[in-house]
Amino acid sequence: MFIGVCYHAYGTYAEIHTGRKTWGQFGLTVAIGAVLLVIGIWLLTEATGIL
Repeated sequence: MFIGVCYHAYGTYAEIHTGRKTWGQFGLTVAIGAVLLVIGIWLLTEATGIL
């Protein structure tokens, strides 16, 4: 999951320099990616208690 978030953020960053995306879209990508990572880590810690 972390690699996918990084890959998408890097792609968005590259598209900023070509003029296809804005810094606001990059910030949104990073923010949503961070939320997804936090949720993923939380779900993992919940699963270890069940197993």
